Amino acid sequence: AGYERAIVFDEPGTTRDVVTAEIALNGWPVTLLDTAGIRQAGSALEAAGIDLARDRANHADLRVIVLDAGHPPDPQDFELLTAWPDALVVANKSDLPDLWGEKLPTGAHRVSTITGSGVESLAAILGNRLVPDVPETGSPIPVTARQVELLKTARAATCQCEWAECRTAIENILHPEFCSE
Repeated sequence: AGYERAIVFDEPGTTRDVVTAEIALNGWPVTLLDTAGIRQAGSALEAAGIDLARDRANHADLRVIVLDAGHPPDPQDFELLTAWPDALVVANKSDLPDLWGEKLPTGAHRVSTITGSGVESLAAILGNRLVPDVPETGSPIPVTARQVELLKTARAATCQCEWAECRTAIENILHPEFCSE
């Protein structure tokens, strides 16, 4: 996110809540979510954090798997990589000796949060993965949660042949002053 957002600790199992940060990538609004590491839980509290992390990851537009390249891989790392093959893989701690070697997935992006190496190019990769086809200048796009919800309402109304409801939703997107919210 470019700033210190949360207390960090090097002991596994200390992140339990989802920490969010609003940023812009290539001019697009992006919400980053940092969750508990997905692994075998050591306690019920940690398990709750991991369950929350899995749920959020399953609903994300892009999953980023951050591997600790300074520690040897373990079976849980490979389970996660198998579960989300479309995820962007980031190998953190590139400032330390690489203990993954050839086991690191092809295309993994190396970064160091200590030196900052690779962070800027990671931001570019994230932006390109989230918005691979940039709309032409002047193209209307939904950018607020309200607009997205109105589009969902219009789509659902169309599927039910509820043309008046669809029209109202579209009008509320195009002319917010008519919106009854």
